[in-house]
Amino acid sequence: MGGTAIALLGMLAVPAFAQSSSPPTGIAHILKIAVEAMPSDFASLRGRKTHDDQFYDEYAVTNPNIPQGRIDHSLATPQDHEYWECFFVVPLPPGTTIAAASDMAASTLGTLGPTPGYLTMGALNNKTGAVTYTWRRSPTERVVATPFVKTADGTQQQETGIAYSVRKDIVQNPHYAMFSRGLTPGEKLATAKAVATEIRTGLLAAPKDFSVLRGSLIRAGDTRTRYRSGLPDQLRYSNCEVDSDLFSAQDTAMDSHWTLTCTTPAVFNAPDMWNAMRSYVTDVLPAGWVEQMNPRTRLATLMSDKAARWDSPQGQTSVLLEENPDDDDSGMTYAVSVIHFIPNGTQG
Repeated sequence: MGGTAIALLGMLAVPAFAQSSSPPTGIAHILKIAVEAMPSDFASLRGRKTHDDQFYDEYAVTNPNIPQGRIDHSLATPQDHEYWECFFVVPLPPGTTIAAASDMAASTLGTLGPTPGYLTMGALNNKTGAVTYTWRRSPTERVVATPFVKTADGTQQQETGIAYSVRKDIVQNPHYAMFSRGLTPGEKLATAKAVATEIRTGLLAAPKDFSVLRGSLIRAGDTRTRYRSGLPDQLRYSNCEVDSDLFSAQDTAMDSHWTLTCTTPAVFNAPDMWNAMRSYVTDVLPAGWVEQMNPRTRLATLMSDKAARWDSPQGQTSVLLEENPDDDDSGMTYAVSVIHFIPNGTQG
């Protein structure tokens, strides 16, 4: 069946084959529980918080009958609505075909009733043959059933199942993610203090290659090693790392160096943020530091729309400020790095 035919079927009633399929035992009851909990943002199902970041929180599900479940709370940004979602995965018996899983997906949503909800068929997954179904109770409340198949490998057998998303969008009085509408005066002050602490701490630790600030190992390589920073977060949702780029005495393209880098959360709707960050840096730098570009190391122009670098009078330590788009290009992050240069081939 072509993509056009599938799209047209999505506008029709539930296909006849779905009407005759039996839902997996207990799934209809679980769906009903989740749907009934939507108006209260799944408060009756919400357990302990398992994840917390700038854009969303994740919670455990208290009902033990909900398989592989979690509850997500995604905060509003200029591009996206706030929403609450109960997500869970139902594994199906070995040997279940993806066509049978698609039938079951339609069947389980069909138990939610035709009124006021309605069932639509989503696009066909041309790779697996799965068909996704959506049941909507209102423009802001929906349930999506997505059949999936994980192919077998050397350690696991093929797995077929259905992933369910019970979601409620919040379009009135939403809770916004931190920095998603610019910075309040208090947040600007907190950011300035964070930058000052990170630079002062970094400059003190730089002569010993930030050894006192190295936390757990992230990745080891031939020339580059990355560590989590032991520096406590000065700003909520910021991220600090220590890394080394160490080269042999024969390398002439770039100096060996150790770097402490702290990156802010994504900032939205703050056109003056670059200039503000520049002032936060210059306000804390010792006297005699010079802003300049280094054409040999190109450290001030690494993959960024804006970058500035200040060098110490001795030239062995630098501070670098970079502005970069965040993952979805809708906000900006600001990275402040303290860099300690060492002669190639002399590092320990």
